[in-house]
Amino acid sequence: MGEAEFLSAMTMCRILPGANQVNMAVFAGSKMRRLLGAAAALFGLCLMPVVLIMVAGFFYFRFKEMSAVKGVLHGASAAAVALTLAMVIQTGKKCLTGLMPVLLFAAAFVLNGILRWPLPVVLAILAPISLVWAWPKEQPT
Repeated sequence: MGEAEFLSAMTMCRILPGANQVNMAVFAGSKMRRLLGAAAALFGLCLMPVVLIMVAGFFYFRFKEMSAVKGVLHGASAAAVALTLAMVIQTGKKCLTGLMPVLLFAAAFVLNGILRWPLPVVLAILAPISLVWAWPKEQPT
């Protein structure tokens, strides 16, 4: 598969519903061995994650009441929160450069994070405001 065909396939896979990686695996597999290749690519891509989740689920339900497992899970949840905050800080340094982006961020945080409004409702309120603010303005000539 050449670069042009790969880019074309990747564009097509992004448009189709589903995960891009799965779509691309099915495309590449079907290109090489038709239906058998698509099935093999899909199976190969999905087998290990399914096995890992099944094993993790087995161990979780088998040992979830042990204090050591509870401690590990609390530590993992704290690490997940820390990673999320680190990502917010890194992204915020690049995106939150003015008053309006900070206000929109704060509004989304308060509405969804503190008041617990559903995300679609928050987006229905803030997305139009964001689009109007970010819409390119005509430059005076």
